[in-house]
Amino acid sequence: MRLLLLLLFATLAFAQGCSQDDTALEEFLKIRVANDYLAPYLAGDVERWMNVYSEDAVAMHDGMPALVGKRAVRGFAEDVTTNFKIEQMDVAVEEVRLGDSWAWTRGTYTATFVAKTESAPPGVAGSRRGKFVLLWEHQDDGEWRIIFDMGNDLPAAPVAEQ
Repeated sequence: MRLLLLLLFATLAFAQGCSQDDTALEEFLKIRVANDYLAPYLAGDVERWMNVYSEDAVAMHDGMPALVGKRAVRGFAEDVTTNFKIEQMDVAVEEVRLGDSWAWTRGTYTATFVAKTESAPPGVAGSRRGKFVLLWEHQDDGEWRIIFDMGNDLPAAPVAEQ
């Protein structure tokens, strides 16, 4: 998988030097969502998860004030991994939009959270579904990092009568 990411990054770098290959960048960002955002989140690997964020990132999630800066986002990540096991999570990137030095990925998720501690915040455990948008910025070091992360739940799906 690392080789695939390196190949995609090399393709992206070449495309930016010539003419931007939007399809390659879209696929690259979808892979970043899966490998660099979702996989470490599911594994509870806070250090790896934080690598995808810029230093000035902002996260906005259900029932919480805005988390401003990577340090605040890290605190959220540590709270999640301390208090919950993510039993299941599926993410679908439904749209990628590109600008000159920014892009966004938008999609939906379903997840099941199980409380691991007595101090787990109430109302989080259980099955949920929602929507998200990640705003990416091409950084001075050549990396694409998340500068804005917003996700929130949708109401529970209606149960069909039998």
